Amino acid sequence: MPRSRRDLSVAKVVVILLIVAVITYVRRNGSRSPATGDSSQVNGYDELTNCTFVPGRGNDGDSFRVRHGEREFVLRLYYVDAPETYLSDRHASQRERVQEQANDFGGIRVEQAIATGKNASEQTERLLNAKPFTVYTRWERVFDSERVYGFARPDGSDVFLSETLATQGLAAC
Repeated sequence: MPRSRRDLSVAKVVVILLIVAVITYVRRNGSRSPATGDSSQVNGYDELTNCTFVPGRGNDGDSFRVRHGEREFVLRLYYVDAPETYLSDRHASQRERVQEQANDFGGIRVEQAIATGKNASEQTERLLNAKPFTVYTRWERVFDSERVYGFARPDGSDVFLSETLATQGLAAC
């Protein structure tokens, strides 16, 4: 049975509050172990400081390439989903995915979902490409891919990227 827009809005608010609670807990209660280079442990997460955004074709609002020292990896943000930035003319499963994302955004048109995805991608690049940022990860793989789950926080900000994207309506929770 389709969920009402009110039910989806309430669910989004609950997920945002959970994200904020987890992040607040990590900030307040995370015990730091001695750092090796520019990484340390915070409440079970590796904290990687001085990360840089690596421009690339595969980057979008919720997944992007990161460089930390000599290591490069693709980070997939926890708890948010930004719409895709294109509509495939060859893969039905990708078109279905975009339609699902449009539905998650309150039943908007597919074209609007793609525009939102492009805006999310631009916002992510703008916030992370300007200066170094911090990543928190447990190196958990996203399905069978090279991507790993984590949080990203622009340096000098108390707000995580996932929070920014969600509150700006650029990602669903």
